[in-house]
Amino acid sequence: MIVSNSGRNPVPIEMAMEARGKGLKVIAVASIGFSKGVPSRHFSGLRLADVADVVIDNGVPPGDASVEIGGLAQKMGPVSASSTPSCSTW
Repeated sequence: MIVSNSGRNPVPIEMAMEARGKGLKVIAVASIGFSKGVPSRHFSGLRLADVADVVIDNGVPPGDASVEIGGLAQKMGPVSASSTPSCSTW
């Protein structure tokens, strides 16, 4: 399982390619809407979803931000790195 919110960076794509080359199944978790809206940074032009066997869309909006603040053009509040409680707080 490989997680990359944008799905466009070289390292996760290389990891997926290497795993597939070894006969492993690759499950990708990425924001499909975000990924489709930005160019790949991998020399092949591929995105993580292009080389995965199964793709789970995390639904994170393009730009990875969800909170609008009056007077600011840029949204805030990234949602791809949610604040999941640690095991000690369960």
